[in-house]
Amino acid sequence: MYISFNQKNTNNVLFDEIKKATKFIIIHTLFFNDTGIDLNFISLLNSKIIEYPEIYIEIKIGLNPFLKPKLEDLDKKIKVILEEPRTLFFYVYHARMFHTENVFALGGIDITKENLHENYQQFALFLNNKKYFIINESNYFNYEICDLYDFVGNSTNSYKKLLECINSAKQEVFIDNQYLVFDDFVDELITKKKKNSDVKIYILTNSEESNNPLNKFETIVTKYASQISRNLYKNKLKKNNITLTSSTKYTHNKLCIVDKRYLLFGSMNLMARSIINNGDKEMSIFLENEELCNTLLSYYEDTFHYETI
Repeated sequence: MYISFNQKNTNNVLFDEIKKATKFIIIHTLFFNDTGIDLNFISLLNSKIIEYPEIYIEIKIGLNPFLKPKLEDLDKKIKVILEEPRTLFFYVYHARMFHTENVFALGGIDITKENLHENYQQFALFLNNKKYFIINESNYFNYEICDLYDFVGNSTNSYKKLLECINSAKQEVFIDNQYLVFDDFVDELITKKKKNSDVKIYILTNSEESNNPLNKFETIVTKYASQISRNLYKNKLKKNNITLTSSTKYTHNKLCIVDKRYLLFGSMNLMARSIINNGDKEMSIFLENEELCNTLLSYYEDTFHYETI
C-alpha cells in the first residue's frame, strides 16, 4: 500500500506501473483533453501495444462537454469508453481509477500535466493487492475474496459508508473535501456532535479565496453554490463546536479519517449531485489501517497551514 501526495509523484508511479504491466491496463479518469494531457502517457500506452500485442488496455473518460478528448493519437487497439454527462455538466462519470495485474489505485488519477497541479492538494492511493482483478470487461472486482478492503462502488453507497464512519466515531473525525454543499450531511455532523460531544470533528474544505488552478473546468453554478452554502453552514457548525478550516492549497481530496484508524477514500464530493439518486458516478474504498491514517494526518499537520473559516 502506498499513498502519493502530489501529481508529480502520482504520474511517476503511474508511469512505473504501466511499464510493469503485461496483461492489462485500465484507466478511468475525468480529463483526457488537448490542453491538459501529458502526451508521454499516450506514447507509453502505445508502446505497450507493440511490446505486448495481447495486452488489454482500456481508458474510460468522464467527459466534460466542452473539452474534446485527445484520442486521435491513441493506438486503435486501445479500448476507449466515452461517458457523456446525462445533463450539461451534471451526473458525469467522476470516478478516477487505475488498475493493472499488479496494482489497484484510486483518488487523484488525473492523466494531466504536472504543472496544472502545483498548488493542488490531491492524493492517490495505490494498493498492491491482487485480490482485485478483471473478471470481464465490465466487472473488475471479485467481491467474494475482497476481505481486506470494502469496495464502495457508487455514490449512494459511498455516502452511506461515510455516515456509518461518522456515526461509529468514538474520538475524532477528520474530513477533507473539495466541496461542502449538502444540508443533510451538515445536519448529520451536528447530530453526531450532540449525541457525543467528546468526539472532535474537523472539516477541511476550500474557502472563497482558495486558488483553484483548474477553475476553468469548474462551473459557475458549482463555484457559487459552494460559496453560498459554506457561508450558511459556517455559523451553524461553529455553534456546535465543529471546526471548519481551509488551507493555503486548493484541496481536491475526498476522504474521511475516523479515530485515526479507519479511512474512506475516493471521488465523492459532499454535494447533492454526487449523492442524491445515484448522481455522479463515483468510486470509493474503505479500509482499516492505523499506520496509513496517521501518515495522512501527520502530513496534513506538517505540510498545510490551516485557517478557521
